[in-house]
Amino acid sequence: MHWSPRHALATLLLGCACAASSSACSLALGLGEEQCQTSADCTKRGFTGSQCVAHVCVSGGTSSTGTGTGPGGAGGAGGSDPQWACLPGFTTPTTSNTIPIEFQIVMATGGTLPSDLEVKLCSSFDATCASPIDANVTLDAMGKHTFMVDPTFGNGYLEIKSPSMGTYPTLAFFGTNVKIPPATKIIRLTTPTEFNGLIGLTKVTVDPTHGVAIVLTTNCDDQRAAGVGVSTISGGDAKTIPFYFNGGLPDPKATQTDAEGAAGFVNLVPGIARVQTTRLSTGEYIGDVTFQVRPSTISYVPLGPTTKL
Repeated sequence: MHWSPRHALATLLLGCACAASSSACSLALGLGEEQCQTSADCTKRGFTGSQCVAHVCVSGGTSSTGTGTGPGGAGGAGGSDPQWACLPGFTTPTTSNTIPIEFQIVMATGGTLPSDLEVKLCSSFDATCASPIDANVTLDAMGKHTFMVDPTFGNGYLEIKSPSMGTYPTLAFFGTNVKIPPATKIIRLTTPTEFNGLIGLTKVTVDPTHGVAIVLTTNCDDQRAAGVGVSTISGGDAKTIPFYFNGGLPDPKATQTDAEGAAGFVNLVPGIARVQTTRLSTGEYIGDVTFQVRPSTISYVPLGPTTKL
């Protein structure tokens, strides 16, 4: 298989390290999981009628990113499309119990994690992670860790960096729950050289004083969502360039998400950014989220239906 530089970039950004062999592939940029090998696996996981595409269960133009079986939002009929049945008026599911969050950190292009990798668990209310909940998250041999969080944890995040710059600085947000428990998160890291070199091939100039965000959209079933518009409410300036992933490639000219449900922004202003999603076919509000943007840092942000304030 011949991969162009743009294909290589999409592979890196989407966290999809598919070789001609049987290596695993996750289309969820840092926050997804390999869901299937065959379409029968999708049926077993509860995604009836879905097909297995690139290890992700795809149904009705969406790719699943969640396997939660807890309560979902209650809302309207979502038009005639059941995947949007929680709209309008989605209600965020709640629980009085602590919630297990499991994640795995790996290098996007394979290999071992840097020996000086630092992982901190941070509260959504601590934008700079000045007082981390856990300042020294310990990973097992597979790069995995599971921790329990209080229901008020909110859109907490992991701060991931390497003093030797063995990885591009990363903030991995967990997002508001669409279902409980949330799915396992896979966070794929890249090196600064890989990221800067590959993104440069798209002819987009990256301002090192700004940040990059990748937004992963989902529907009422906690599945990847096509036909979604993603826009900044705050956090952008004249340098900010929005894009959608179109056929596996970042495309600044695309106007909505495809089946991968991924969009992003290059050169966001450092600080707190706010992003909103809209169902373009009906104009319905889906959700919005605020998150931290830092210079020369990738923020991975999942965004499904949320309660409108």
